[in-house]
Amino acid sequence: MRLLGLPSVRKRVSAQSPLYGTQALAGLRRLAFGRINDALALLREDASEIPADRLDLFNVAEIKRPKGGGVEIKFFDRLEALCRLAELETRAGSESSADSFFEALKSSAEVNPDVEL
Repeated sequence: MRLLGLPSVRKRVSAQSPLYGTQALAGLRRLAFGRINDALALLREDASEIPADRLDLFNVAEIKRPKGGGVEIKFFDRLEALCRLAELETRAGSESSADSFFEALKSSAEVNPDVEL
């Protein structure tokens, strides 16, 4: 219980929480399978009339407007997102959340040997 009271231990345990993993998986799924229609709308002639807050640009890594005119849009690598997604899902399937929790506690105990159990 003393270990759980340490901020460093709580941080490590929260990093192992299922919510964190769920958010990472959702973000990778969105990168891998998400639509790019809104980003492509920036290439239209009337793009300046589109309200920026209504565009879904989650898959966009970079937008440039070169001096010569036009728009350059770079997207996140879908293949890389798929690889990371497969890696995380495989790891999540092979490891229970209880195992992750106890592994985080064990690692924290090794980092904080002065704490009496």
